[in-house]
Amino acid sequence: MISMKVYSDIESILNLFELQVQKQPEAIAINYQGELLTYRQLNNQANHLAISLQKRGVVPEVLVGICAERSLDIVIGILGILKAGAAFVPLDPSYPKERIACIIEETQMGLLITQNHLLEKIIYPEKSILLIDTECPQITAEDEVLLPTNVTSENLAYIMYTSGSTGKPKGVQITRSQVDYYVQAIHKLLNLDAHDIYLHTASFSFSSSIRQLFLPLSQGAQIILASSDDTKNPLSLLRLIQTQNITVFDTLASIWHYALMALEEMDKRQREHLLDSPLRLLLFSGELLTSQLLKKVRQAFKTSPRIINLYGQTETLGVCAYEIPGKFNQEEGYVPVGYPYSHHQCYILNPQSQPLGIREIGELYVAGASLGRGYLNDPNLTSQRFISNPLTNNLGEQLYKTGDLARYLPDRTIEIVGRQDFQIKIRGIRVELGEIESTLRLHSTVKSVVVIGREDKPDDKRLVAYIVPKLLESKVNQKTLIKELSQLLKAKLPDYMMPSSFVLLDTLPITPNGKIDYDALPIPETPDNWREETLVVKPRTATEERLATIWTTILGIKQIGIDDNFFELGGHSLLATQVISRIREAFNVELPLLSLFEAPTLAELSDRIETILWANSTPLPSSQINREEGEL
Repeated sequence: MISMKVYSDIESILNLFELQVQKQPEAIAINYQGELLTYRQLNNQANHLAISLQKRGVVPEVLVGICAERSLDIVIGILGILKAGAAFVPLDPSYPKERIACIIEETQMGLLITQNHLLEKIIYPEKSILLIDTECPQITAEDEVLLPTNVTSENLAYIMYTSGSTGKPKGVQITRSQVDYYVQAIHKLLNLDAHDIYLHTASFSFSSSIRQLFLPLSQGAQIILASSDDTKNPLSLLRLIQTQNITVFDTLASIWHYALMALEEMDKRQREHLLDSPLRLLLFSGELLTSQLLKKVRQAFKTSPRIINLYGQTETLGVCAYEIPGKFNQEEGYVPVGYPYSHHQCYILNPQSQPLGIREIGELYVAGASLGRGYLNDPNLTSQRFISNPLTNNLGEQLYKTGDLARYLPDRTIEIVGRQDFQIKIRGIRVELGEIESTLRLHSTVKSVVVIGREDKPDDKRLVAYIVPKLLESKVNQKTLIKELSQLLKAKLPDYMMPSSFVLLDTLPITPNGKIDYDALPIPETPDNWREETLVVKPRTATEERLATIWTTILGIKQIGIDDNFFELGGHSLLATQVISRIREAFNVELPLLSLFEAPTLAELSDRIETILWANSTPLPSSQINREEGEL
């Protein structure tokens, strides 16, 4: 276990939340698609759940899993677990069943909270499952009193799993004091109050959800909990900001990249209406923000919200922040991540653990109140990443090795310039390439494999897998192998770890000293270049023709067949939002984003469009199709 310095000058997030319950009990705490909970109702239902957990023997340091869809249930569940004194382990129901089972097995959780319709995804003793949507639907008695928990600030708050380089996800242990310090440190920067309305967009399995949940609840603000569909659709998020009078929008740079692309397709009046909102705070987090993207975002707004670039790790929560000044005119490179919060320290060191000067690049290390316990059941990895601080004589003080390469700018702000390992961010989510490679090696045909993150287009990073197969006889076999590899990954890894392209090679390129030459790995060809035209079943109807044109424009692929899968052709959730937007314009129908995930082939999605057209008796638009130019 890591030795930590204990701070005592901070209030817990639960106490701050309950203070708001006393101050404004009837104020709205959470709004999920029109379902509302006031601060009093949220507190009562969380207390009711906490009492149920305590009666089942839950005490501090017990791990309680929570697997629930985005809803009021998951917020009640997290608060109830913490109030009971336990630590929560979020399990994203979109994860493969095997990954959920792996996390359940490793944590040896004492209890699992879930929803009735998700039971089929969970392998766990029935007696240790609590169904939050059926067993605890309503608070039954407001005068029930929580049992004393003897919980301290150094007890666990939660364990969150991230991608692991060895092929196995790793559990990051976060203490209550870490959360308390982080939430109040960022509040000092943002100055939220009870008038703010905060848009919650993060997955509850990622650490940014902690900020998006507890920061507003600790200050009496209202949370608009975006639906799962909305979180994947940048235009839907912008509509929520406009219709719900959002004042704080906390999101990824990549979300804005695709939002701006969609805004460019609107006429000026539509665009200005969508961006007309009381937004006062725009927060970027989760991935590097380029100066070029920042400039475009600023130009999109008539008003000038405060824009703040946040930086942190799952292991440390937030560490730094940079409020971007109005006169910021950097034309290239990444926007700085700023200065560390109070009770946090940052160091940029060379390989000999010596501090570096201005503009000298080294590894970023973090110390202070942000450090937790390290990794669950992995003392070796913990000792590698959490090391004794060589810059102090205080025994037991630790540094966390972030793996990020950074430098000080002349004003002492910190700029992140890259990584020194094989960890990357894909649409804000941390991905260890080694975990994908290890999974692909499970296929009997794979001789060797390398996975990298490519950014052949600005602000559009994608995963590409390079495979050297043991035997490959024909192009038909290529397609079969790629399909099998995709199925293997889908069964074991989350969607965000799926490569957008698979490249089959005879050998991997090697440098003169015998290492893989990553710079020589080829840009992936589109399917047009490697699949036979006879394998493509051409569109048969006007609807399929128009939809194929949309896919051609967005994916950059000329030949689209009715059996082609949007995601297997390189599509992802943010590109899917563009498809849905183009369908709205071309067919005058409104499809939820989920439709493309449920019907990912051209034929299946065309059937859904035609069903709606038939129900609405809406004739197809008469515009001509230009397959070559990709226009409707």
